[in-house]
Amino acid sequence: MVPSFITLFPAPEEVFANRVDQHAEHFDPLFSIDLQVLNARWTGKLHMLGWFPGNTKEAMNAYTDDGLINDHTVAFDIIDGKYSFRSDLGTYFRITEDHQQFRQKEKEAFRNLRTYFRKNGHPDPNTNMLSRIFEQVGGKPGWIQMQEVVHDSKGRKMKFISRAYSGYYGLGIGDMYLFYGNAEQVAVILFQTT
Repeated sequence: MVPSFITLFPAPEEVFANRVDQHAEHFDPLFSIDLQVLNARWTGKLHMLGWFPGNTKEAMNAYTDDGLINDHTVAFDIIDGKYSFRSDLGTYFRITEDHQQFRQKEKEAFRNLRTYFRKNGHPDPNTNMLSRIFEQVGGKPGWIQMQEVVHDSKGRKMKFISRAYSGYYGLGIGDMYLFYGNAEQVAVILFQTT
């Protein structure tokens, strides 16, 4: 059962503020979460996205000086409730040929899961995918590696929103952590794997 504050598999047009096709090529919209469930003064939604970082030298050139974008963290400006990646999409997502094949398999698994859910209104009972939509919402993050503190570009600590296991969406193995900076209107998704 999907909680009322979650929108599962939102359309890319509902998630990305600009360059919708380019964003959707690299980021898989898993779910949107109503911010009022965490803070009654907040409005709008944040979006949990699956992603696979680039692994080439060129990709590393897209990292940002403020540390919000690196090999395990991506950041987005929030524009009218939608995301805009804070670095160069084409550069950050450059991957080697061996990783291209892996990424294509992940994308296919994700698309099959999304298609089945949209058609039937529930997860495919023949898989363990979507056995849980998220690991937690709010509170303190349950880290699977070392604890991290996420700050916006001005050094303000960002609010933890949600944690989800990527394997439930066919996207590898690891946990994705969504953070929100209300003052700067920025969202950060951090990935950890065991």
